[in-house]
Amino acid sequence: MKFVVNKDPWHGPGKYEVRTEPGERTMAHCSSREEAKRIAHALNTKPSWVSPEELVELAQAQAQPTVVTDPEVLSGMPVFAGSRVPIDMVLARVDAGTDMARIRQAYPFVTDEHVASARAYKASHPTPEFWQEASAIAVEYEGVGNLIRMWADAKDDAERLSIKIDIEELMADIKRAYP
Repeated sequence: MKFVVNKDPWHGPGKYEVRTEPGERTMAHCSSREEAKRIAHALNTKPSWVSPEELVELAQAQAQPTVVTDPEVLSGMPVFAGSRVPIDMVLARVDAGTDMARIRQAYPFVTDEHVASARAYKASHPTPEFWQEASAIAVEYEGVGNLIRMWADAKDDAERLSIKIDIEELMADIKRAYP
């Protein structure tokens, strides 16, 4: 299945959509051609085990960065753009079952889109512990090292996510083969 970018006359001038070819299903509505092309590329190159909906959500979350890192802000910890609120703090509250209304009392700017962007960021940016384990395995197995270099060169979070999944699967295969 191939994904293509078309003008979207139904949603106004300057709007684009990403559709399956020959036009069976619309996957995303976009406000710029560049965003639509990025989503179509991610969908056309995605691994088969990643759902198209997951990639579209991730790519749209990237359109306007809501998660940023800056060495001058909380020592480079990922925070919501324009704030000093760490994404881990909000995600921990969401994961603990705290109601979004209560979270918004503490952080009025946080929307469902912020939470989705934070989850997408966490999914595509592995922890230091993950990198330690991957680096240790990469010393003996070149394939892991190659994937780590590909992750570092990735152009966006959708590509990083698919490479991270490849790294996790290769590491699991190695651990099973050589316990």
